[in-house]
Amino acid sequence: MKKMTANWGLKVASLAFAFLIWFLVNDMDDPEKPITLRDIPISVENADMITRLGKDYAIQDGVDKISWVKIKDRGSIISKLNDKNVKASIDMKEVSNPDSDDSILVTLEVKFTNDKYGELKVVDASTDKVKVRIENVVSRYLRIDTKTSGVLPEGFTIGPIKQEQNTVTLQGPKSEIDNIAAAKVNINVPEIDPNIGVLTLRGLEVELYDKKGGVVESTHIKKNPDTVDLSVEIYKTKSVPIKCNVVGEPADGFLYNGKYEVKPKEIVIAGKPNVISSVKEIVIPSDFDIKGYTKNLETSKSISDALPVGVEFGDKEFSGKVDVVVYIEEEQDRTLDINVRNISISGSVQGYDVRIDENEQDTVALTLQGNSEVLGKLDPSSIKGTVDVTKLVDNDAEEPLKEGIQTAEVQWTLPNGVKVKTPVKVNVDIKNNY
Repeated sequence: MKKMTANWGLKVASLAFAFLIWFLVNDMDDPEKPITLRDIPISVENADMITRLGKDYAIQDGVDKISWVKIKDRGSIISKLNDKNVKASIDMKEVSNPDSDDSILVTLEVKFTNDKYGELKVVDASTDKVKVRIENVVSRYLRIDTKTSGVLPEGFTIGPIKQEQNTVTLQGPKSEIDNIAAAKVNINVPEIDPNIGVLTLRGLEVELYDKKGGVVESTHIKKNPDTVDLSVEIYKTKSVPIKCNVVGEPADGFLYNGKYEVKPKEIVIAGKPNVISSVKEIVIPSDFDIKGYTKNLETSKSISDALPVGVEFGDKEFSGKVDVVVYIEEEQDRTLDINVRNISISGSVQGYDVRIDENEQDTVALTLQGNSEVLGKLDPSSIKGTVDVTKLVDNDAEEPLKEGIQTAEVQWTLPNGVKVKTPVKVNVDIKNNY
């Protein structure tokens, strides 16, 4: 026993020296080497410590992997490491107050491990800490809208769309749910045969959009349902003019020349072929009363109520409003010399012969009033007038007509937009044939 305990210190020193020699020899045989690995996904350990509290977590700043990490260890270990067996992870056990009622932002250390060698020696990395937001999980309901991409052949458009499911239930982190502005399904129009009439589309994905109109792709948001079925009716289209009904008379000295302008002057309508085939025009439902007007009537009207049953606007962007201008202008005068041969007798009185007296004058001055454009195009030789003999009859006199030269007012045949300003009279020669 004394021999075993004798020189105890020397024996310990010898053992330590032997270990040092072994370590140096081993290090010389298996020296440390570095390795750089890239694109290591970040995994989450003990996530249930967050989710069981009715909360969710999200790594911030778009970091879902480590771009690169430099590891140093013995060559025998390094030779067995690659980007498939090295794991980058964060541990939710490190969150100090996960049950907080408010959203919290924590910074967690990224650890690099290997199933065989445990935690690895990291020299440097693109990221060694990440920010994680922890917040309550909330639910929200959204209407499912539809959108179309592409166009059908000319003459066709998408008609009524019927959905079996009109709403989607969303569940996820409050900040992400609050950022959702719309839920839509996309109808890829070029894939539709327009001659089918009614088409059923199944399994269309419900896509989520943020407030800027971007598509939201999140593994933290659950959708119910994920897909929906739709039935789409294909309508025929055609263009028809827009008309309006003008009533009333402008103020004295002004006239409505029959012209109005509608913008747009025609629209595209859509419906089943047997419905739109009979629609030739769309008439604005309310009249345009120009009574007393001295200037153009300008207004906007909705024509949505003017569409027949089963007809809709072919342009989905058209609001249904049109701009209307009814043109009112000041009356203009023009005096024309009309050959009396252009004036004839109308009507007759038994026993009398009535003719225009051409001895006194060859022409008469006719002053017209109306639309300047129409007045300017008038040809005096084309204007015809008549004298109605029956209006010369005096029913109280012994003889219905008085023989000799009498004066009579001429009635003129004039184009629309023109009227007589000053009545014109001519001499007529009346003879009794008895």
